[in-house]
Amino acid sequence: MKYHKISHLFLLFTIIFISFSCQKEKVNPAFKKKKLAEIEKLFERGYSDFDEAKHDSAFYYFNKAKNLAEQIQDTSRIIYSLTWIATIEHNQGDYVGSEATSTEALPYLNGPRRFPYGETNIYAHIGSNYIATQDYKNAVYYLKKAINYKTDELFKGTIYNNIALAYKYQELYNKAESILRPLSSKKIIYQDSSLVATIKDNLGFVQYKLNKPNSLANMMESFKIRKAIKDNYGLLSSYNNLSLYHANSERKLAIAYAKKGYQTALKISHPDSVLEFLKLLIQTDPGKDLKKYADNYIRINDSLVGARQKAKNTFARIKYDSKREKDENLRLKNESIQQAQKIQKRNITIVLTIATMTLIGFFIIRKIRLNSKKEKVNAAYSTEVRLSQKLHDELANDLFQTIAFAEGQDLSTKENKETLIANLDIIYNQTRNISRENNSIETEASYLPNLKGLFFDFNTQQQHIITVGLDTIKWNSIENHTKITIFRIIQELLVNMKKHSNCTVAVFNFEIILNVLQISYRDNGLGLQNQTLQLKNGLSNLESRVQSIDGTATFNTMNESGFNAQFQIPI
Repeated sequence: MKYHKISHLFLLFTIIFISFSCQKEKVNPAFKKKKLAEIEKLFERGYSDFDEAKHDSAFYYFNKAKNLAEQIQDTSRIIYSLTWIATIEHNQGDYVGSEATSTEALPYLNGPRRFPYGETNIYAHIGSNYIATQDYKNAVYYLKKAINYKTDELFKGTIYNNIALAYKYQELYNKAESILRPLSSKKIIYQDSSLVATIKDNLGFVQYKLNKPNSLANMMESFKIRKAIKDNYGLLSSYNNLSLYHANSERKLAIAYAKKGYQTALKISHPDSVLEFLKLLIQTDPGKDLKKYADNYIRINDSLVGARQKAKNTFARIKYDSKREKDENLRLKNESIQQAQKIQKRNITIVLTIATMTLIGFFIIRKIRLNSKKEKVNAAYSTEVRLSQKLHDELANDLFQTIAFAEGQDLSTKENKETLIANLDIIYNQTRNISRENNSIETEASYLPNLKGLFFDFNTQQQHIITVGLDTIKWNSIENHTKITIFRIIQELLVNMKKHSNCTVAVFNFEIILNVLQISYRDNGLGLQNQTLQLKNGLSNLESRVQSIDGTATFNTMNESGFNAQFQIPI
């Protein structure tokens, strides 16, 4: 209720006092041409290193290409770069990082779609990440969202296959077959032999689970196709499924398929599959090699965990260094931005200022009275006295000085207008701070649930809020006053989003890098240049809050991608 009332006051000020004439920031054609050439070179180097399994350097080039694309506001290449970054993170087992990268692209999808498959690729990546982390319901949801009127028919086949795969992992075999059986008959998929083999293999496996007669025939057809086109990665799935099929009826054949899969996985250096086949051999082969399989499993698993953690740390460092460079560029850019301000009649301004102060003061006192219990009457009375004193000491002098200034000065001059609006802004900030001082925040066990509840309260069908990494933060290890400030920062961002941004998607990302809590916010709304003066003053208040706990705040906007804010808070 409190935010609802205060938002009306913001709207009132906006209507009466402030209007902005928005001018789109145009990118210099020569500068854009130069940057496009640099981006294409970075793409080529990224492709080459990706093909040679140089994941660190490929990640670096695509991340650098994304930053350059942001400078020239090229939505298509931003999405394209993020798709490659998410792919590399996924392939290296950093599924949380891949999901965060994919969600970073969501606000761009409502802009001009010069990259036709941007929405399809991003949602498909999110779905694949959920499959990898065994969150199959969300996987199905996002894979279905990946299909739209622009989706290539052949790519649709891959997406539908992955939806069936999610059903298979949930043991919903009838649902999986209802997708795969008609899909296997579509002419379009036969343009891609690898896709045909994948669909036939999955269809055969779910039919085997449903005790249907064609199961082995479909799996063997897939196996032959993969052998013919030398699809070693696909053969891993065939060997696995054929081994499982024969496990109970022909154990020797099952072991033979498992060993062949194990050898193929070693040959192409695919550690995840090596582990899967070692596990399969441990289960099916009780012979003399059992201990060797177990020892190899432990050794390779430990090595894989270490390699993935190293890759994750490398990706985080590249992002951090890139972000630091970008923040410095944005800081220099923002210093050159000038905003125009206009003011209406002085009497209306002064009357509304007095009315606003009175309403806020009344609201604070009424709130205290309603929440006070009988046994705390004296405490409530003391609070009212303190608040009244604050209103008198902090606001009265400034208010009457402003009235005197307005009555005695020529407000048609630009200098006097700017002085008046600055004085009014000071009065408004004082009243808002007094109002919000009186809300208490739980900092112990209920902190995270309350924080999630805050996001839930603002999440609507019209404005969808996505949080990434919220549960990964060890909130109990952060000092209470820091947690209170973080809560206030998020609270103000959400209020500003609801009142000013007109966005449909907002993404909050939480991560800790080098003992610094990184909080990033991005939406697809109007952007900072199209916002009201109250919002921009509110951002100044946010920056002050962050600085009070030795943190830093950066705000940025792009014409076609909404509002972006980053906060770095030492912990």
